[in-house]
Amino acid sequence: MKDFFFNIAILIASIFLSFMVVVFYYRFYEPYFFPNIADNKNINNIIESNNTYLQELLLIKGIIPINSKSSVEFNTTNQRAHNYVRFFPSINREFGNQFTYSFWMNKKNNNYSDKILFYRGDSSNNSPLVKFGKNSNELIVQFQTNEDGEIINTQAKITDKLFSITDHDTWFMITIIFKDYKKNNRESGIETTIYLNNALLTIHKEEQNNNLRITNSKFVILPDSSKNTNNTNISGELADIRYFNYALSYKQIDELYEKGFNNEVFKTYLQLQSNKGKQDKHKINMFNRIRNY
Repeated sequence: MKDFFFNIAILIASIFLSFMVVVFYYRFYEPYFFPNIADNKNINNIIESNNTYLQELLLIKGIIPINSKSSVEFNTTNQRAHNYVRFFPSINREFGNQFTYSFWMNKKNNNYSDKILFYRGDSSNNSPLVKFGKNSNELIVQFQTNEDGEIINTQAKITDKLFSITDHDTWFMITIIFKDYKKNNRESGIETTIYLNNALLTIHKEEQNNNLRITNSKFVILPDSSKNTNNTNISGELADIRYFNYALSYKQIDELYEKGFNNEVFKTYLQLQSNKGKQDKHKINMFNRIRNY
């Protein structure tokens, strides 16, 4: 009889220990040592449940000067990197991939030949990349598509006369929307839409049987261009750089424009999150002190 109860106790202890090992693995071990697996599981759960997840990232809050010393870089793949920021892809959105970038700018001068504002990827393989062309009245948006496994580089260019009014030391908002293009209720290419403030500047369509490609790599704002002599006297500013993992509607763009930008020295997304954590900790400490008192 003693052996029987002893064996039952051993069985129960073994089951409990096995359960704790499984909990420990999925709750602590996997998220820490294999964060990308855990992250992908969360995305797959959203997809399988036919839900969606809308993300807005305020990457830069406030005003950042456009010069070679202002470069900001985010790691988007390694969760243990000190500058990691998770850029969620579009999930269960109509006809595939879509995302939006929005930012404010004051050019102040006309010395913007080939100046890169931001890109995702690396210096040779990036999608998207936003930069000025031969002058400040030419904005170039580069991105990549997939067609039968082949990567294709393409671009949308703004040379609209309306864009030239931004030369006069004034703030304006640029919104760039990327999404898979539909025609006759079928996916048939890529659509890139660009707004100046709340006015439509251009719609660029790649009417081919290809898909929008998202580069899973670092995101760089104002990369160092000190080697480019054309960018030595830039005095302009950017403000409130945002990423959305979905295509903004006109109403959302208009609301964002009416909201304006934060007129303060810039902070990155990571600095804002750190400050939020410190504020939450301070609130908890104050609550405990008041309760103990």
